Amino acid sequence: MTVIHKKFGEGKVQSIADKHIYVKFADGQKNFAFPNAFTDGFLHLPK
Repeated sequence: MTVIHKKFGEGKVQSIADKHIYVKFADGQKNFAFPNAFTDGFLHLPK
């Protein structure tokens, strides 16, 4: 699944575990609180 981050751009979801979502971006993997990253506007699905 592809997601968009306002700073890191497009990334691919690697996994979701322990209330975190792990996303691989061009500059490396990042993790975010899940689902807060979506509800707080940091991540969104492409349109």
